[in-house]
Amino acid sequence: KRRQMEFIASGLPAELARLSQNEDYFAERAKFMGDARTLLTGSPYEKILIIQKYQSLRADALRLLTSALAIARRSISAKPQESLAAQLEQLLKAHDLISANGNVRLQLARFVL
Repeated sequence: KRRQMEFIASGLPAELARLSQNEDYFAERAKFMGDARTLLTGSPYEKILIIQKYQSLRADALRLLTSALAIARRSISAKPQESLAAQLEQLLKAHDLISANGNVRLQLARFVL
């Protein structure tokens, strides 16, 4: 659990304190990180299930993409690969378009395909 908190907090002391003091907040953030990991590395079926889960929740979809961006940035820092860079670019584009009131389901599906 400690490693999860450190990963989620990304070196931010206030976030680490919030995660350690509030179980509900930790559970919510851990759920987003788990779903983000599935979005990045899951099977096509698992990715479709994630899209279905977030398709009508714009704010949650943006949190999901923010979590996926954090994971992708750490991965690319640890082991730079061209495929990770392309995935990071697609995540950023999906986040920007959803933020600009784009269709959530369409943008998440475009990222997965």
